[in-house]
Amino acid sequence: MRVGLTGNIGSGKSTVAEIFSKLGVPVYHADAVAKEFLLNNDVKAILRNEFGETIFTDNEINKQALADIVFNNVDKLNKLNQVIHPFVIEDYENWTKKHTKSFYSIIEAAILLKPGMIK
Repeated sequence: MRVGLTGNIGSGKSTVAEIFSKLGVPVYHADAVAKEFLLNNDVKAILRNEFGETIFTDNEINKQALADIVFNNVDKLNKLNQVIHPFVIEDYENWTKKHTKSFYSIIEAAILLKPGMIK
């Protein structure tokens, strides 16, 4: 069984996830994984095309510059999510295959109820 753990910033997701993890329940930290994908060359190329060079510093994504754009423009935020979410969903699906012996696992994510996240 897959269990979703979601909530606003500061709602305690990480604390609850840590408790379950200490109890031996596998926990997938989707937000942390999403940040790792910002290092992926394919993602960088897509984001460079979409947002331009202003979000890059020394060929790395400047997270603050990207945040300044997407958190002030819902269309740009949606575009960023359209780029990152498929990578995270695929990674999560692969992760779940490694944890089939557990009765249940948890996905911790700020944004959970999006198309493709729940089957």
